[in-house]
Amino acid sequence: MADIGVLKTWPVVASMNGRVRNMTRNSDVDGFQVRNGKAGSGLVTFISIALCLLFICQPALADENASEFDLAVRGTQPLDPEAERLTFVLPEGFEVTLVASEPDIDKPMNMSFDAKGRLWVSSSVEYPYAATTDAVPRDTIKILEDTTGDGHADKITTFADKLNIPMGLYPYRDGVICFSIPNILYLRDTDGDGKADLREVLYGPMDTTRDTHGMCNAFTRGLDGWLYACHGFNNQTTVAGRDGHQVTMHSGNTFRMRPDGSRVEHFTHGQVNPFGMAMRPEGDLFTADCHTKPISLLLKNGYYESFGKPHDGLGFVPNMMEHLHGSTAIGGIALYHASEFPDAFYGNSFHGNVMTSRVNRNFIQQVGSSFAAIEQADFLVSGDPWFRPVDLQVGPDGALYVADFYNRIIGHYEVPLTHPGRDRHRGRIWKIAYVGNAQHENEELENANHDDATQKSEKADDADRVGRERHDVSHPGFVHSNVNHHNPSEVAQRPWERHNISTLDDAIQSLTSENLVVRMLATDALTDRWSDEVPERLSEVLRSSRNPHAIVHAAWVLFRRQRLSDAEIRRLVESSSSFVRTHVYRILGCASDPFGDTSKFLLAGVRDSDPLARRAAVMASAVHPDRSLVEPLLKLHRDTSGEDVHLKHAIRMSLKAHLQNDAWFLQTVSSLASEHRKLLGEICLAIKTEPAAEFLVSELQQIASESPQDLSKYVGYAARYAPLPRIPDVVAIGKVHYGGDAQTREELLTTIRKAVEQRGEELPTAVRDWAVELASQRLAVADLDASVVPIAWTSVQSEVTDSTIWNVSTIRNSADGEVGSRLHSSFPAGESKTGVLRSAAFKLPKSFQFYMAGHDGDPGQPIGSKNFVRVCEAATGKTLNQWSPPRADIAQAINWESGDSEGKDVYVDLVDGNDADAYAWIAAGRFSVGGLNPLRLTEDWGRGAEIVAEFQLFELREALVSKLRNGLTAGAVANDLSKAVVRIDGPNAIKFTFVESLSIFSIQGELRQRIVDHIINETTENDADTLMAEIMGRASFPDQRRLADSLVSDATGADLLLRIIEAGKGSVRLLKEPAIDAKLSTVLDETSRQQVKQLVASLPESDDAIPLSIERIKNSFVSNPSDAVAGRKVFKGNCSVCHQVAGEGKQAGPNLDGIGKRGLDRLLEDILMPNQNVDVAFRSSLVLTDDGVVQTGFVKQTDGNGVILIDSKGVERQIDSSSIEELRMTTMSPMPSNLHEALSSQQMLDLLSYLLSLP
Repeated sequence: MADIGVLKTWPVVASMNGRVRNMTRNSDVDGFQVRNGKAGSGLVTFISIALCLLFICQPALADENASEFDLAVRGTQPLDPEAERLTFVLPEGFEVTLVASEPDIDKPMNMSFDAKGRLWVSSSVEYPYAATTDAVPRDTIKILEDTTGDGHADKITTFADKLNIPMGLYPYRDGVICFSIPNILYLRDTDGDGKADLREVLYGPMDTTRDTHGMCNAFTRGLDGWLYACHGFNNQTTVAGRDGHQVTMHSGNTFRMRPDGSRVEHFTHGQVNPFGMAMRPEGDLFTADCHTKPISLLLKNGYYESFGKPHDGLGFVPNMMEHLHGSTAIGGIALYHASEFPDAFYGNSFHGNVMTSRVNRNFIQQVGSSFAAIEQADFLVSGDPWFRPVDLQVGPDGALYVADFYNRIIGHYEVPLTHPGRDRHRGRIWKIAYVGNAQHENEELENANHDDATQKSEKADDADRVGRERHDVSHPGFVHSNVNHHNPSEVAQRPWERHNISTLDDAIQSLTSENLVVRMLATDALTDRWSDEVPERLSEVLRSSRNPHAIVHAAWVLFRRQRLSDAEIRRLVESSSSFVRTHVYRILGCASDPFGDTSKFLLAGVRDSDPLARRAAVMASAVHPDRSLVEPLLKLHRDTSGEDVHLKHAIRMSLKAHLQNDAWFLQTVSSLASEHRKLLGEICLAIKTEPAAEFLVSELQQIASESPQDLSKYVGYAARYAPLPRIPDVVAIGKVHYGGDAQTREELLTTIRKAVEQRGEELPTAVRDWAVELASQRLAVADLDASVVPIAWTSVQSEVTDSTIWNVSTIRNSADGEVGSRLHSSFPAGESKTGVLRSAAFKLPKSFQFYMAGHDGDPGQPIGSKNFVRVCEAATGKTLNQWSPPRADIAQAINWESGDSEGKDVYVDLVDGNDADAYAWIAAGRFSVGGLNPLRLTEDWGRGAEIVAEFQLFELREALVSKLRNGLTAGAVANDLSKAVVRIDGPNAIKFTFVESLSIFSIQGELRQRIVDHIINETTENDADTLMAEIMGRASFPDQRRLADSLVSDATGADLLLRIIEAGKGSVRLLKEPAIDAKLSTVLDETSRQQVKQLVASLPESDDAIPLSIERIKNSFVSNPSDAVAGRKVFKGNCSVCHQVAGEGKQAGPNLDGIGKRGLDRLLEDILMPNQNVDVAFRSSLVLTDDGVVQTGFVKQTDGNGVILIDSKGVERQIDSSSIEELRMTTMSPMPSNLHEALSSQQMLDLLSYLLSLP
């Protein structure tokens, strides 16, 4: 058996009653130190002998198991429940028992106990697809009972069927409140037969159209009587109770609802996919969440991190943990607050990790009123990769129950929902109980966490004690329940009926239980079941009981029943028990109407000696704000340790609630101590009132000095909410503090613009003037003619190269001593990437210099020929000179006297064709032709153009136009400038497409100038069709696709695209591109949509090998020499039978004079994919003759006698009209698509060189 970390045997006692008991000689309660199950982690895994034996019987669980747990689709076969159980590894003294499995239950979703000790479970066979409206759903809620005490459910009742992926459930009165797509239902058993016979919709419909794996889950009754729940990922629900109060939730959230359907409320905002909820004895709620954190403390109205959703201005509620237990797939959470487990486990959190197939465990450390999760050894480690713990509940018997969604696949998005490996029927529920160990003393168990926790925090040892003392169990008057903590075997084996709360006396006695679950079941029963007698009995508990548990739960029941008096509240506030005081402040916070002296009570709470009591009072003060509390809250924030993050956040939330009152805010500011000004400024971001914004404007100077990195958010807030006359003050701050930082100034400017737009106001003059000033600086308006005109660079791309490899780098120095030279470099994106960067054409001077760094292969080997810089003649593509990299990281000088080439139109190629992982990059810059260098000016012009467009600065239009008139302003900078002109002139799809065309390398010279003239409205050419058709004629298919996507943004542009395609100037295949097709279906009318269908129907089948051949030939042409003279001979021997150049050759096909303007990409497509763009005048026709023969070719001539057909070899055939049965034009070309196969590689390169030389 292969090692997983370090393997060690763990003796196992397998009993005959279906349990596994794990025993170890190690005194550590965990018995193992597993964190994430990955080999090489340095952690120790203890594997049982039984597991070793199982490996022998189940080879799929052997060596490969280490990686099986990383697989989204498990490769092992399913095990029966007994075999699965034998793979479980647990701490010493714990045993696991199978409660129920298939076929008695299906896929378990959520579990919940009732007052009779019965376990209710929602399970599904429908998941992940909800049953359709015309089908009968097959899912159920079942009740599980153990009547014999062996831990196994021997009585299983189907309480409700025909449900649709039920999740959250809560046993309530004579039935259960549950979620079943799409509603939250109350299912009732009105005739007492144990089965639901009445269904009532409480809330709904809840959105389930976007996702079915989170939805509404973890129904948890709070101390206040509300039913709390999680709202799962992606769905967008708007729902209301009978009172009409509406709640809208987008994706992950938590909410609460009245069990009678009267009202629903938002509780917290955010998280991604919360699934599982648990409560501590003090009343705090916690959730488990996929993709954020396995455990989070819920603060009412708090905001939590999620996928990009914003917070309310106060920031997100602080995290309890940063570790993720090796995955983000967390399902379920349980907090252990019972006495049956050893004390070392008290207060621990348990989490189902469905990806690693483990139950994780955390030690909950208290820091002030805050909580931090300290990672512990995993509680349960499964050797079966199908184990998927999705829900965990502590039972009234003190055991931990685990719902096992047993499955090969658990990922909802990582694996297609249609994957056949998804199991639909297997599911298990496990019970984990502590049965003790006769070989060890309990004291050893209580020390079990010390080594692990001490490594993480010096306070961890004390935290367990604090957790036990939080509810004053050490108080002299504390009355323990009759549960025998030191007789775990008896606890583990007793029947569930032992926990049946059937009478009022049972319920009141259960309030003293050390098990929080039992106390909550009793609290709910006392609220829901008995009537007149309850208040009097519970008031007596408040008067006479010395048990803090009984006192607080009695108070909550009285509060729920609206029978808690002011006098009783006062006595609770004055209690010597901090546990009691914490709860009474929570009660005050839950009251919709304040008690008589609420503000005085809360003032006492804010000053309470106990941090949890203070936080409870602070949260209550947010519900019942009072002017007298503002100063104490400010001081409390000042005096609270920075480690008590949750109390600090709660104070900020309460101050927000208080200071939304304008009068209170102004009073506070009038006497505000300087030590509180920073805090108040931070809270203003969440208040969003004019007085708060006024205050913030006055603080901007200080903020800019102390926290310049935060200024933008404060400026945006001030511009959004301050009176408009204060905006110039905001602008002045930006000018003063960021005079030399253009980027920050412009970010502030944009922030102000967006904020003013949100309030629906016109931009103040001060803002617009600042925009003109900044844009003018970027565009160098004051000295337009003196600027060095940048020469555009374009990535020459293919499927085997990468458009993102070229960056401007300043990490290289030059051999002449220059530090941080600005170079075009392929290094930053990774050495294995390849690509070509090509400049626009320019006049070659007599002397040409530049600096070059880089490598082309291992220094110990001869230099390769894949990386180089070359200068090429623009007309022919002929290489005039070429330089290999200097095999140095420091840029070396390159000098060339151009000789006879002086004055030619040339371009520069930077070629990185080496895909090795090292010594495979080049960089070049510091060109003697200044426009070739990576100029800051190019960036400036682009940003200036963006500002002009954003702020509609018509007065700077001429500055943009003057640059566009310059023929060398091409590529990205031309795109930016022209786009800005179109945006201020009034955008439309056609003009934006002309803008896009300027970045195409083959768009040069006269055509480029005509496009610019059209964009800036200085042209006599009114026919956009002609101009766009000419552009498409030069564009390669990727460029055509980009242009077409732009055109179809509106109906006018879409119609133009169809006309161009019909004329053969654009490829019909564009219409099959998904993005283009989607837009066309939106903007076209029915007639045009039918036209599209007809065009697409004429397409031949595509050959996937052709694009690869194009890329291969293209890369070869770029990297190898070619001869245009030799290429002319190739043309005459193979092409002139159909094409003519300079009057030589036949005219069966298009004349090829000037074809070089199309550029290499389009030329390759025209040769290898001749059917892609076929002019109407040169399309092939099909001729069916009366003898049944079909001939194809170009119809050269048609007269009364017949047609002259020219085939792909240039051979003419006369076909008599009397023999023609059918004559039909196709969309295809008569040119063969295999010319590249008929030529040698060098012939193909030479032919391309010749054709590119035809301007």
